[in-house]
Amino acid sequence: MQKLCEITKIVLRGDFCLFGMKRGCWIYLLFLFVGVSCESRVIPMQQTATRQIVMFSAVNGLGDHGYVDLILFGAEHVYLNLPKDVRMLYCNPTTFEEAEQAADYYSHEGAAAYDSTLIVLAGSDYKPLAEKYIHDSTLNPNVDILVFEVDELPQGYNSDHVAAFSVDMYWGSYNAGVSVAQMGFQAPLIWLARDDDYILQLARDGFSDGYYSITNVHPDTAMLSNDWHGYGMPDVTYRQMEEKSKKYDFIYPVMGGSNMGIYRYLREHSDGPKVAGMDVDQSQYASNVIGSLVKHMDLLVEKYLNNWLNHIPWQRYEKIEANSGYIEWVLTGAE
Repeated sequence: MQKLCEITKIVLRGDFCLFGMKRGCWIYLLFLFVGVSCESRVIPMQQTATRQIVMFSAVNGLGDHGYVDLILFGAEHVYLNLPKDVRMLYCNPTTFEEAEQAADYYSHEGAAAYDSTLIVLAGSDYKPLAEKYIHDSTLNPNVDILVFEVDELPQGYNSDHVAAFSVDMYWGSYNAGVSVAQMGFQAPLIWLARDDDYILQLARDGFSDGYYSITNVHPDTAMLSNDWHGYGMPDVTYRQMEEKSKKYDFIYPVMGGSNMGIYRYLREHSDGPKVAGMDVDQSQYASNVIGSLVKHMDLLVEKYLNNWLNHIPWQRYEKIEANSGYIEWVLTGAE
């Protein structure tokens, strides 16, 4: 069989697989997972399974101590109560091409032996892949696809089998901007992983509008990268923080795992700017974190996976609103 790619496959209890596990992250998983070599596309799994769930993390995203890791938590919670007729695989691709290769397999020949397959594309970078499958007349008819954090998808051949949702970051970010303005910060920076992501644009606009509503001034905005690499560049953010600290007194970072470089710098330079946490309460990573935009992605993952498992129909597109309970701006204080 053709190799999936040169990656590591981790197997939990025989039917929960994790591709591309990073060394040194998720220490608690070392006690749960047993590593095995991956020489082919298919490794023997639970033989009684008639349904399968294949989840793809954001590219190279696992270990971000936030959004992507929360999604894995949610998947693990579902796994612990998984029906015996279902197997689950979790893939952490290192490139988009690697993800596309694996998703192409599991949406076509890799779905042939199962009554139904759910492919979860857990990141906005997968929108082009989801759009490809909408128009793919060779897609296995028993495959459903869910893509995270995109706006509405186009109509196509498989529209009934491809669904999407996005978490509205505008109002949570708006509240963050108001809070920062009311605290008297004079020079805030919105720092984004990239400039062409719909969800990041909502966060940028929300924080900027919230801050402006109090000060009549819009904050500066900076971009870390022009593509998905911006979510995994903590060494770069660490190096850039010295210069940013000279100009700004607050940073609103929406950069996934790249935020870790900011918190590392601030642990070493506690007199640096105050900062927001993102996706989870990240005040534990630096005393300069005054609040966090918390997204309960683990609960959303559980909701969607359990609905699929129980044959509860999804909306083709769902916008998770600020009053849904899945997103909130939480003040955590700073020393």
